[in-house]
Amino acid sequence: MTKKLFAAALFCALMSAFSLQTSAKARYPYLQNERFVARTMRVLHSAQVTYSATTGNGNYGSLSQLRAVYLINELLARGYANGYNFTITTVARTNNNEASFNVSAVPQIYGTTGIRSFYIDTSGVIYGADKHGEPANADDPPIQQ
Repeated sequence: MTKKLFAAALFCALMSAFSLQTSAKARYPYLQNERFVARTMRVLHSAQVTYSATTGNGNYGSLSQLRAVYLINELLARGYANGYNFTITTVARTNNNEASFNVSAVPQIYGTTGIRSFYIDTSGVIYGADKHGEPANADDPPIQQ
């Protein structure tokens, strides 16, 4: 009898945990998009570092340039993925200044595909905040990963 009671209690606990997780996903479907975007920002930073050290000869690349050397996939090269629009801004190296870049990711439909906007630059720190559909920047708080 004790084993049956334990099994029933364990089943109820597991179903409750699953229900809470499913409920959160149903209420906040954009959370999965936001997690994807945070990972994608890391991928773009790594792609930029690789591009600069190789093909870019010290400069950073646009989305199409990163795609041309197979550092990112075709969908991301178009500037959108998982409900977000991605924009890269680059500044070429000069005699007086180092090259730089930043990437901004903004929800395509604020409140539906995402709430937070994200930003990463040459520092590798990802910043993010609820910007009501506007781009994030380095003045926003770093995101916890």
